[in-house]
Amino acid sequence: MQKLIFPFFIFAVLFSGCKSKRPADEETRRGVVAEAKSLALPPIEVGFNAKGNLNAPEQLSMTDTLLRDLSPQLREHMHIRVTGGTRSQRQRPSDWSDEEIGGGCDLQRKHGFGLVIVVNGNDTPESQADFVRRWQNAGANITFIELMNETYLVKYRQGRTDRPGAEFKITFDDYVNTHVPAFTRALAPLEIPLYLVCAPEKDGGKNSYNTEWNEAVAAYAPPLKDSVRYGIVLHLYFDGGEYNYGQIQTVRNMFPEGTPVAVTEAGLAGYTAYDYNEAVQLTEAHFRNIAAELREGDYLFDHVLYTNYRNDRDATLHPHYKGISPKGEHVLNWMRDIWPD
Repeated sequence: MQKLIFPFFIFAVLFSGCKSKRPADEETRRGVVAEAKSLALPPIEVGFNAKGNLNAPEQLSMTDTLLRDLSPQLREHMHIRVTGGTRSQRQRPSDWSDEEIGGGCDLQRKHGFGLVIVVNGNDTPESQADFVRRWQNAGANITFIELMNETYLVKYRQGRTDRPGAEFKITFDDYVNTHVPAFTRALAPLEIPLYLVCAPEKDGGKNSYNTEWNEAVAAYAPPLKDSVRYGIVLHLYFDGGEYNYGQIQTVRNMFPEGTPVAVTEAGLAGYTAYDYNEAVQLTEAHFRNIAAELREGDYLFDHVLYTNYRNDRDATLHPHYKGISPKGEHVLNWMRDIWPD
């Protein structure tokens, strides 16, 4: 696996793509797909989001088969965000058995990919640090840790404790002045890079809560510049239309030159609005457009590795297909263009 050397720990930015306007006609959508195929793709790190330990035996088995058929160099540059996104904020360490953690580590040893863990901000920092140690003790090689998931969302700001994963109110002030320092103290001794949450651009990035969130994160980061390097974690979803891929550079510019970008979630929002064949082509085009904005050493992850949900159209692996779905084949298309067989 490619080794990326950073100082003691890394902070990065978690960022969801802003909503786009769907193309007005089929011709425009065809243009989105056609233009993306001509883009030059740099040698970035690639990966997937697991659904945590959902049906772990089948998820691990299908992932094993997927990885087995990839080239050695593609596996070397592969990472799996093992605890997932929203699911990561709902599960406690007790929801993971030693067998499930061991199964993930065994698969990593077999194929050589990296693991990414998203800590649960509803749990205590000490408990989450112990959870990460369980992975380490089982032999996990952890690429980086994300400090919570999409904490800028309205459900956190409004304290919507009825919504999944939001067990208390979190503002940007709470995040940078309370949660980040507490989790940093607990996790920094593990010497694993840490990633910090920022928000997607809204309304052109002007006069919005998300802008305030990002400004707070940027203000928090500079005092640590002598002891850390920063990375940026982005979540980029689009609805098939025009999309502001320039926002990647905008956020990158908030941090020191050379800061890596990790797009740990990306995909097509609203699959049901499209014919499945068109949806998977648009998904691939979106990944190609994102990748073209990234640099060597950055990361780009597909947002759903596996589900067993009925009629799920987002999964790369699904029992309905007995393995790789058509969507998964399109995901592998751009990955193989970067790391050929």
